[in-house]
Amino acid sequence: MPRKRFSEFPYSNQVGIVVLATILVFFIVAFAGRALEQYRVEREIEAVSANVEQLIEEHTALEATATYMSTTRYKDEELRKAGFGPVNETQVAAQAVVVTPEPTSQPTVQVWLPEPMRPIRIDDPPYWELWRRLLVGGR
Repeated sequence: MPRKRFSEFPYSNQVGIVVLATILVFFIVAFAGRALEQYRVEREIEAVSANVEQLIEEHTALEATATYMSTTRYKDEELRKAGFGPVNETQVAAQAVVVTPEPTSQPTVQVWLPEPMRPIRIDDPPYWELWRRLLVGGR
């Protein structure tokens, strides 16, 4: 059987073929649009992830700066720079100096001994009151 041309189909068949072709093209375009949208969203997610990592690093650095700025040392330094230090204060920089002792011929040893304690006696006058409180129970 010879092949028919499009114009040889009945009109209702021609309309059906055109509608089917249009629907097919519509679905192809819709699916291609979805694929392009998915690709664009993935690229945007990668960009946002990189931005979030950068912001986390910046946040960590800012937290360290804020912690340092909340110390009294920083506040004192800033006040001194602004000229709000004590009126009669002379600024001094501390330096560590290693001092080696000079050798002596004989070492000197000092021994501290406590005072000798006097013995406690029961018949001493200050203790009579304590004995009375103990035995009588009064104040």
